[in-house]
Amino acid sequence: GALMHSILKLLQTELRPLSSAEIQSHIGVDVLNHPAMLENLKANPKILREPDGRWRWKSKYYLRNSDDLLALLRRSTEPIVASELYDAYKGIKADIESLLNEAPRQVIAIKNASSGKTLLMNYEPRLFIQVSEDIITKWNEIRVPDANDTHRFLVQHGLKSGSALLQASGNMFIRKRPKRQDQKKSKRVKLTNVHMEGTGIDLTKDLDLKNGKPSAFQN
Repeated sequence: GALMHSILKLLQTELRPLSSAEIQSHIGVDVLNHPAMLENLKANPKILREPDGRWRWKSKYYLRNSDDLLALLRRSTEPIVASELYDAYKGIKADIESLLNEAPRQVIAIKNASSGKTLLMNYEPRLFIQVSEDIITKWNEIRVPDANDTHRFLVQHGLKSGSALLQASGNMFIRKRPKRQDQKKSKRVKLTNVHMEGTGIDLTKDLDLKNGKPSAFQN
């Protein structure tokens, strides 16, 4: 309920272990003397209880300081999304920035162009080699095929139109036209029986019953 939400919000804001007394001072509930609340705290997947009995927000990665952060990055075999670390402990953003600017370099950050997320990974000097300017110049001189040329080449060499590769090459330059909104249809009814004008028949009114027979003539 509302009390559990308040406790979760407190732990997520503080991002540090809190004793039951500290929770009581903020929320006003003595969780140790509230059996139902105590069981709910223990069972909540977003709450972790430390060995000393304190409570803390359960983040994806169990970290307490920059040493834990660096150890995690060093043993990780894949890059870690920076935003997934932000709720580990208070001040972790500053620690990440410090590690990125530390000399000698220990951590590097790469921004994923498609997702926009920043990826963190351990810096391995043996994986980075110095490339000569001559090689860099030659690399930059390599012409990358145009998307239209790529699509045309694939079609000319018999690649079927339903293949994923051909569709991917086509999507690079085919722009879909925006759908037009259908114009609102007029609800007005146009009178088409113009040849009956002047006959005394009111065509704008429903038929009236006169002497038991349908009639459109006005009295």
